[in-house]
Amino acid sequence: EHERTGLQRCVLTDKVSEKINSLNDSIGSSSLYQNVNLRRKVLSLAIPKKLQELIPIDTILSRVPENYSRAIFAAYLASHFVYKYGLDPSDFAFFEFINTEAGTL
Repeated sequence: EHERTGLQRCVLTDKVSEKINSLNDSIGSSSLYQNVNLRRKVLSLAIPKKLQELIPIDTILSRVPENYSRAIFAAYLASHFVYKYGLDPSDFAFFEFINTEAGTL
């Protein structure tokens, strides 16, 4: 982004942060979390593997309050999307991300 836009890195950092936070809020208030397969896949990727080696993922998910797992889910998707597609993705990019990348995140 720095090479493409010429913006200072400190300005880009703020813009990336704002974009992630905005998308995080949008994902958090959407119905994406209701997709059980997507939710399970994202949370299994977001929760550290070492923890999953000690405690099965189903046990972790049953113990973590829903608002926490929603926050983990939204933050993981938002950050991965922004870092992959940048600050100005196409209007269709998030749909593509969920449909293609979610299978291989």
